[in-house]
Amino acid sequence: MPSGNYRVYADLTYETGFSDTLTATVQLSEPSVASTAAGAADADDAWRISASFTNAPGATKQTAALSPTLWMDMTVEGPLVENRDTRLRFKVRDVILRPAKLEHYMGMAGHLILRREDGAVFTHLHPSGSFSMAAQQLFELRSEGKAPLKVASSKDDPICKLPAFDASASAGMEHQDIAFPYAFPKAGAYRLWVQVKVRGEILTGVFDVSVAPAGTKRYASAGTGR
Repeated sequence: MPSGNYRVYADLTYETGFSDTLTATVQLSEPSVASTAAGAADADDAWRISASFTNAPGATKQTAALSPTLWMDMTVEGPLVENRDTRLRFKVRDVILRPAKLEHYMGMAGHLILRREDGAVFTHLHPSGSFSMAAQQLFELRSEGKAPLKVASSKDDPICKLPAFDASASAGMEHQDIAFPYAFPKAGAYRLWVQVKVRGEILTGVFDVSVAPAGTKRYASAGTGR
C-alpha cells in the first residue's frame, strides 16, 4: 500500500455474542520497488486509492465503475438524514445495462463498510444489519436452547463460524441487487465501500454521500451516472 497515515479498525465479536470495534493508527513508510509492484492487484479488491472528500453529493442515485465492463448503481430510499432509517440499495450491470448476478462471498451477497469523513463513525454492514454473523449464530443457538445463556468458557461452548456453502440450495438463486438497512447516527460526509462477487471476481464500488442534520428539510436530486 502507498505510504502515509492510516486509521485501522478491527471488528471483534466476544463469546457473549456482543461486538466491539477497536481503532488504531499506523504510519507506513515508502515501500521498496522490490517488495511492491506499482498497481499490484489484490484478489479481494480490498484497497483503493480515491480522491479526498470534497462536498459529498446528496444525490439519491449514483454510479461507480467496478471494472472496464461492469458498473454499480446505488439508490437510496429518500433523503439521508441523521437517525432516520433508510435502505441503501446496489445493483451491478454491464455496459449495455444488463443486470449482473451477485454471487455469494463470505456467506452473503455483499458487504458494506461506511466511514464518516472525520472517522467518528465506522460501520461494517450486512444485508441483515450491522451485527456479525458469529453473533447471529450464537443468538439463534441460544433461542433454540442449544447454547447456554451464560458464558462459561467451557469445552461445551458452541463454536460459531461461516456456514458451509450449499451449492444445491443456491442453485438458480440470482441476487441481482442487494440492500443494506441503516440509520446514519451523525450528520456529515460519508464514504461507502460496497464489496460484491461477480463472475468469480471480487469487486468494490466506492461512493460518497452527505447526511443532513435531523430536522433539516432537504430534497435530494438524482445524480449523474453512466
